[in-house]
Amino acid sequence: MNYELGKPKELDSITKEDVLKNNLWIWTWEAGLEGDFDEDWQIPVNGIDNLTNQFTEPTITLSVVGKDLIATGTYNHKEDKLFGLAIWENDSWQLLNNTTVEEPITFRSLIQIRGNPNAEFVLTSKEADEAFRKL
Repeated sequence: MNYELGKPKELDSITKEDVLKNNLWIWTWEAGLEGDFDEDWQIPVNGIDNLTNQFTEPTITLSVVGKDLIATGTYNHKEDKLFGLAIWENDSWQLLNNTTVEEPITFRSLIQIRGNPNAEFVLTSKEADEAFRKL
Protein backbone atom coordinates (compact mmCIF):
# COMPACT_ATOMS: atom_id res chain seq x y z
CA MET A 1 0.00 0.00 0.00
CA ASN A 2 1.55 3.26 -1.11
CA TYR A 3 0.89 6.30 1.02
CA GLU A 4 2.67 9.40 2.25
CA LEU A 5 2.75 10.90 5.70
CA GLY A 6 2.22 14.63 6.11
CA LYS A 7 3.48 16.97 8.80
CA PRO A 8 2.73 15.90 12.41
CA LYS A 9 0.55 18.17 14.53
CA GLU A 10 -0.24 18.32 18.21
CA LEU A 11 -3.78 17.03 18.75
CA ASP A 12 -5.05 20.32 20.17
CA SER A 13 -3.80 22.25 17.13
CA ILE A 14 -5.59 20.13 14.48
CA THR A 15 -8.42 22.19 12.98
CA LYS A 16 -11.58 21.52 11.00
CA GLU A 17 -9.71 22.65 7.87
CA ASP A 18 -6.92 20.14 8.60
CA VAL A 19 -9.31 17.17 8.81
CA LEU A 20 -11.23 18.27 5.72
CA LYS A 21 -7.94 18.44 3.80
CA ASN A 22 -6.75 15.07 5.18
CA ASN A 23 -9.52 12.58 5.98
CA LEU A 24 -7.16 10.07 7.62
CA TRP A 25 -4.78 10.65 10.55
CA ILE A 26 -2.72 8.26 12.66
CA TRP A 27 -0.88 8.66 15.94
CA THR A 28 2.82 9.37 15.59
CA TRP A 29 3.60 6.14 17.50
CA GLU A 30 1.84 4.18 14.76
CA ALA A 31 3.95 5.98 12.15
CA GLY A 32 7.10 4.93 14.03
CA LEU A 33 7.81 8.47 15.24
CA GLU A 34 7.11 8.00 18.94
CA GLY A 35 10.57 9.15 20.00
CA ASP A 36 10.30 12.38 18.01
CA PHE A 37 6.91 13.63 19.26
CA ASP A 38 4.77 13.49 22.38
CA GLU A 39 2.06 10.83 22.52
CA ASP A 40 -0.70 13.36 21.74
CA TRP A 41 0.56 14.16 18.22
CA GLN A 42 -1.02 12.87 15.03
CA ILE A 43 0.11 12.80 11.42
CA PRO A 44 -2.03 13.00 8.27
CA VAL A 45 -1.94 10.10 5.82
CA ASN A 46 -2.19 10.89 2.11
CA GLY A 47 -2.75 8.50 -0.79
CA ILE A 48 -5.28 6.14 0.81
CA ASP A 49 -8.84 6.38 -0.43
CA ASN A 50 -10.12 3.07 0.97
CA LEU A 51 -9.49 2.31 4.64
CA THR A 52 -9.26 -1.37 5.55
CA ASN A 53 -7.24 -2.71 8.46
CA GLN A 54 -3.84 -1.22 7.62
CA PHE A 55 -3.71 0.93 10.77
CA THR A 56 -4.39 0.11 14.42
CA GLU A 57 -6.23 3.28 15.53
CA PRO A 58 -6.79 5.63 12.58
CA THR A 59 -8.72 8.84 13.14
CA ILE A 60 -11.12 9.57 10.30
CA THR A 61 -13.12 12.62 9.26
CA LEU A 62 -16.90 12.39 9.43
CA SER A 63 -19.93 14.46 8.63
CA VAL A 64 -22.85 14.61 11.04
CA VAL A 65 -25.86 13.48 9.00
CA GLY A 66 -28.62 16.10 8.96
CA LYS A 67 -26.36 18.82 10.37
CA ASP A 68 -23.77 21.13 8.85
CA LEU A 69 -21.09 19.77 11.19
CA ILE A 70 -17.81 17.91 10.87
CA ALA A 71 -16.60 15.30 13.35
CA THR A 72 -13.68 12.96 13.89
CA GLY A 73 -13.52 9.52 15.41
CA THR A 74 -11.13 6.66 15.88
CA TYR A 75 -12.03 3.67 13.71
CA ASN A 76 -11.79 0.16 15.17
CA HIS A 77 -11.72 -2.23 12.20
CA LYS A 78 -12.10 -5.37 14.34
CA GLU A 79 -15.43 -4.21 15.79
CA ASP A 80 -16.37 -1.95 12.84
CA LYS A 81 -17.10 0.98 15.15
CA LEU A 82 -16.01 4.51 16.01
CA PHE A 83 -14.94 5.82 19.40
CA GLY A 84 -13.15 8.89 20.75
CA LEU A 85 -15.59 11.08 18.85
CA ALA A 86 -15.47 14.88 18.70
CA ILE A 87 -17.59 17.40 16.80
CA TRP A 88 -16.35 20.76 15.48
CA GLU A 89 -18.77 23.24 16.99
CA ASN A 90 -18.26 26.88 18.06
CA ASP A 91 -14.88 26.96 16.29
CA SER A 92 -13.32 24.15 18.32
CA TRP A 93 -13.47 20.40 18.91
CA GLN A 94 -16.12 19.47 21.45
CA LEU A 95 -16.54 16.20 23.26
CA LEU A 96 -19.97 14.73 22.58
CA ASN A 97 -21.45 15.75 25.94
CA ASN A 98 -20.57 19.39 25.17
CA THR A 99 -22.35 19.51 21.80
CA THR A 100 -25.86 20.64 20.92
CA VAL A 101 -26.47 17.58 18.73
CA GLU A 102 -29.14 15.25 20.10
CA GLU A 103 -28.92 11.45 20.14
CA PRO A 104 -29.09 9.34 18.15
CA ILE A 105 -26.30 10.80 16.02
CA THR A 106 -25.46 9.36 12.61
CA PHE A 107 -21.94 9.94 11.30
CA ARG A 108 -20.93 9.45 7.66
CA SER A 109 -17.30 8.73 6.86
CA LEU A 110 -15.60 11.07 4.40
CA ILE A 111 -13.14 8.28 3.52
CA GLN A 112 -14.20 5.01 1.95
CA ILE A 113 -14.20 2.13 4.44
CA ARG A 114 -13.81 -1.42 3.20
CA GLY A 115 -15.09 -0.44 -0.24
CA ASN A 116 -18.09 1.51 1.12
CA PRO A 117 -17.85 5.18 0.05
CA ASN A 118 -20.60 6.37 2.43
CA ALA A 119 -20.17 4.24 5.54
CA GLU A 120 -22.48 5.38 8.31
CA PHE A 121 -22.22 4.82 12.05
CA VAL A 122 -24.91 5.42 14.66
CA LEU A 123 -24.27 6.65 18.19
CA THR A 124 -27.15 6.13 20.61
CA SER A 125 -25.44 7.35 23.79
CA LYS A 126 -23.06 10.30 24.05
CA GLU A 127 -21.72 8.92 27.32
CA ALA A 128 -20.87 5.54 25.77
CA ASP A 129 -18.89 7.34 23.01
CA GLU A 130 -19.29 4.45 20.55
CA ALA A 131 -20.92 4.57 17.13
CA PHE A 132 -21.63 1.27 15.40
CA ARG A 133 -21.84 0.62 11.66
CA LYS A 134 -25.29 1.16 10.27
CA LEU A 135 -26.32 -1.86 8.24
